[in-house]
Parts: sequence; C-alpha cells; structure tokens
Amino acid sequence: MKRNTHDLLSTPWTPFVWCEKDPRDPESEIYRNSRYQVHLRRLKASDGGPDLIYLSYRDKMRIKNELIGPECEGVELLPARSREVDTSNHFHAWIIDDSTFRFPFGFTQRLVTEAALYGARQEP
Repeated sequence: MKRNTHDLLSTPWTPFVWCEKDPRDPESEIYRNSRYQVHLRRLKASDGGPDLIYLSYRDKMRIKNELIGPECEGVELLPARSREVDTSNHFHAWIIDDSTFRFPFGFTQRLVTEAALYGARQEP
C-alpha cells in the first residue's frame, strides 16, 4: 500500500484494525488505520505499581528533535477524559530542558535502521 505522505493529513481517518503478529515481536499487537501503524505491548508491573501499555508510533519525534533538540527527553501525557484539554486537536508534551537527563523507563540503547522490514520502511 503506497501512499503519498504529503496527503496523509487529508486522508480521512479510519478505525484501527488488528494486523497479523510480527514473528520478531510476538508479544506486541499491531494495528493499522489510514494514517498510522501502531505497535501495542502490555507490560506487567514488577514493583506492585500499575501495569503499563507501551505504544510505538512515528512523527512526534521529529517535531521534538527540530524544536528542542535530539538529546532531550520528554513525555506526552494522554490524560483521562476528566483532565483532557483539547481546544484545537492539539497534543501536549513535557520535555526536560537538560540534554543529559534520562527517564528511568524506556529504551537504553539506540536501534535505528533504514532497511525495509515486513513492508514498513524508515523515512530518510
């Protein structure tokens, strides 16, 4: 399915549909709609805290890199509906203004490839 990425936002949003599992990552669920492919993995808490759901998707990293810097880390809070602030389809991220700070969660090493894997390809 080849798409013109320049027209991505003009493409009507369709519901996410479940995709076949990736044999390299059997614990993730994969979903796709007209705009995005998302990998979802459920993580059990090991410290008595709440379980987590990890989502993997693209685009927002580029905005953070260009405006804040490639070595700063941040989080996007997807709030409960009772705390939602959405006046014009905006997302909200909080970035630590210290390029040496690292959150105590997330990946510990860089892994980036330009190889096409299972129909997905990295943008240049």
